Amino acid sequence: MRHTRWIWVSLAVACAGPLGSMDVALADVAGTSGPGAAAPNGYRVVNATQFGKALSSQKPNASSVNAALLATLHDLAQYFGSRPTIRTAYEDVRDHRSGGAVFVASVHGQQVKGLVLCRLGTTGANVAVVYAKPNTPPSEWRRLTSAPVQASDAHADANVAAPDAASGPATGGSLPPPARTPLHDYAMPDGTGSVGLADGWHTNNQSLMGGVVLQGPADQRVAIMMTLTVQTPGSQMARMMEQSRGPVFEAPFSTPLEAFAALMPQISQANQRNGGPSTVIDNLKPVARAQPWHPNDRAAFLEYGVTETGPAGRRHYRAVAQVHMLPLPGREAAGTWSYFATLVRAPDATFDHDLPLMLELSFSEKENAQVIMNKARQHVAASRQQNDEAIAQVQQRSKEFDAQRADNERASNARMRQSDDFDEVIRGTRTVEDTRTGEKVSVDLGDVDRITDKLNESDSGRYQQIPLRDEVDPVQ
Repeated sequence: MRHTRWIWVSLAVACAGPLGSMDVALADVAGTSGPGAAAPNGYRVVNATQFGKALSSQKPNASSVNAALLATLHDLAQYFGSRPTIRTAYEDVRDHRSGGAVFVASVHGQQVKGLVLCRLGTTGANVAVVYAKPNTPPSEWRRLTSAPVQASDAHADANVAAPDAASGPATGGSLPPPARTPLHDYAMPDGTGSVGLADGWHTNNQSLMGGVVLQGPADQRVAIMMTLTVQTPGSQMARMMEQSRGPVFEAPFSTPLEAFAALMPQISQANQRNGGPSTVIDNLKPVARAQPWHPNDRAAFLEYGVTETGPAGRRHYRAVAQVHMLPLPGREAAGTWSYFATLVRAPDATFDHDLPLMLELSFSEKENAQVIMNKARQHVAASRQQNDEAIAQVQQRSKEFDAQRADNERASNARMRQSDDFDEVIRGTRTVEDTRTGEKVSVDLGDVDRITDKLNESDSGRYQQIPLRDEVDPVQ
């Protein structure tokens, strides 16, 4: 079993990406697995969609992570009708009580991919299994892993990350499960995918790129995957970008709560510059941990109040945000990280009633991965070109500043040397130096030429005059 330092593998990274060379589009897996059985014996269905299922169980006889994984994979082999193929497996090297495995399997000739998570407790192991079609969009993986799992041990919950100081304090709270309201698909005109809309809801977005905002019939709002590039305060990149582009978003790469609190006033200012309302948050607190997408991801669900002031007046709302923080790789990205937030908000009076539907809408994205990938490449190329141009502009301005400073220094030096000539006349003396010994003497300015020539008669070139301007202000 391959060891890593991580307790949990990110579902979004481990499962949403391709495993091996699979690119098969499957029929409905959720209803075909395991000779008509809804779940293997001893397991219960935690969540199910048209793409796959999330299951949970206990293994009271398992005394190690390896034993729990082997027992679970044996159960899955009977359930699927074929033995799963392990792609990777891991165990926590710090206490050896947590582990997991990524697998692929064939269900009635159709491929699925999935993840097993296990955690040893005092009476065996708690196990969570998530599997789905290979072409499952990331938004559907989030649906599969979003609803809290009411297992006998919280460590079996596939939606709650293992405790991590980077995620900030936990309240022990949870969110209600998303509603199961029929939604109709709204296809984005640019082909990037679609979102689900409930009756009375609409969106003005033309693309899934950069986030989508859904508007409800009673002043509700769902903002899906709003994305920012953030600089750590004082970073060199932040200073360079400010010089070329103006204000940038700055926040420490700390906890989701601290980052959210730091960014919201800056986002409010940006909204106002674009003609939008101002926003002020209050009562910000973590409500639940969120499943990270990547081992370096920091994620949490946050609850807060928000006052919006705009053309319609001043209104207060209750809101929940799912926040993810991801550092960008590479030395050139030092001090730069990505911020992702999905936010739902509604008037205070209707928030509790609206929340399940808003959560359902927030997980309704269906992405066209190929179109998004192509557009993302174009965006990255354009951003790289903009960054290169910004850096080139900063470097050019630096060169121009250095050249101007050098010109100013030369002009100042010339003025000082002229002043030195006048001062030397006033003093009436000039220095004569013995170039061999370095000895210097002051002689009468009116007689300096005759004295120097006389000294050099016996040893040509040994003695030289040093005008005052060359002593105190050499040519630069």
